[in-house]
Amino acid sequence: MYILDLPSEIQFIIIYYIKQGNYLDLAPLAEACSYYKKLLSFNTNWNNTIKIIQPKIKGNLDYLIDSINQQKSINFKSLECQVLDLQLSRLTFNILSKSTHNLRVIQICLPFELHAQLYQTLSCLSTQLTHLSIRDSACEYKVTTKAKACLLPLFGSQSTLQTLDIPTFPSHELCHHRIYYTFSQLQSLTIALGHPLPWDHFKYMFPNLIQLTLVLTHLDQWQTVKSLLYHTSFFPWFKRLSIMSREPLKQHVSKEELKSSLLRLEGLNRITAGWDIIALV
Repeated sequence: MYILDLPSEIQFIIIYYIKQGNYLDLAPLAEACSYYKKLLSFNTNWNNTIKIIQPKIKGNLDYLIDSINQQKSINFKSLECQVLDLQLSRLTFNILSKSTHNLRVIQICLPFELHAQLYQTLSCLSTQLTHLSIRDSACEYKVTTKAKACLLPLFGSQSTLQTLDIPTFPSHELCHHRIYYTFSQLQSLTIALGHPLPWDHFKYMFPNLIQLTLVLTHLDQWQTVKSLLYHTSFFPWFKRLSIMSREPLKQHVSKEELKSSLLRLEGLNRITAGWDIIALV
């Protein structure tokens, strides 16, 4: 019996197992014949979690991309992408642009140069996300300068976001709006430290944080962190603080200073400054 003679239910099961680790593994099937190219355009093949992982060997994705383009909308709940080249980045943007209000989780790792374009794509979506992560594994200490032109898709997810992992987005841009938004469910925030922050506004926006991670692009920003650690009136607030920096922080801060902050600030029980300084209470 040929595979084309199998019942459609069996063929959908085969497709399901092929795509489990990486949806790009469907590309040879889409290229095989017009029947499978059409079959892969069915929306049922693109629900729940979509995984797009950069393959080690580049193949022909044109037929698979065409199958996606035939869909007006894609009703998936989660998108996980690790891509390096422009073609797969565009595919990621295309999939996102076809998403519905059921999208809840976005985890994308792609070149930093494309982050601003990704934010613009996301800003057009109507979603209620619970988790948003945008990273570049090869670049942890750069900050996008086009944030104003690509407002984050956060404001529609105020009541649902629990994790926000955007280490290339400048923190001050979240606070420079005429209306301050409140993300009452957010527990974990990773963000680049931009200009000096109005920490009172920051606490208003993220009142129930447990974990705050600040990415420093230059060591002068440590003074902004210190200003937070001296505001005893803001605490109790978050429980754990992590500071990430390209340069070691040992020349600017001591473990004793961090321990002093922990003893002074109610509810704060851990400060991690880079990889070399950890203070606990």
